[in-house]
Amino acid sequence: MTSGSLDRSVQLYCSGDLQAALQELAVAEQHARTLGNQSQLVNILVQRAGWLREAGRLDERDESLNRVNELLASLNGSDRDSALVGLQLERGIEAKIASNFSLAEKLLREAEVGARRFSREPELLSDILANLGMVHFATGKFDEAKTALLEAVTIDGERGALRS
Repeated sequence: MTSGSLDRSVQLYCSGDLQAALQELAVAEQHARTLGNQSQLVNILVQRAGWLREAGRLDERDESLNRVNELLASLNGSDRDSALVGLQLERGIEAKIASNFSLAEKLLREAEVGARRFSREPELLSDILANLGMVHFATGKFDEAKTALLEAVTIDGERGALRS
């Protein structure tokens, strides 16, 4: 049941309906809580934080990230490692937005390593690489930016994420 709500939220997000995506994500969050699925709950909260950032709802975003930090201790090794990848991505984006490019690069590189080791979601690696590429671009590391962005585009193309 959680997976269905989560899938619907992603579909709504991809269709451009961020508010409906957040509402559906709240349904998925409630299901994860009801089932006691801490791993799923943490991943939903990390996703929620990113979408809240995009919606400009920063106080709610911070609350979501604080809940993630509280729940991390309850996760086992591989679930915790996987959740940390999403958290590092979100924190890396936050640092990029604040123009703290050295911190952004550090967090995004850690997220990249984690995504390559622990994540079964190629879209997550693509997001990390796209953000890392933009950090490299902003700091004048154009060859590194090109490499990261090309890999992100390749992943998206393989997954059918690119639309004409």
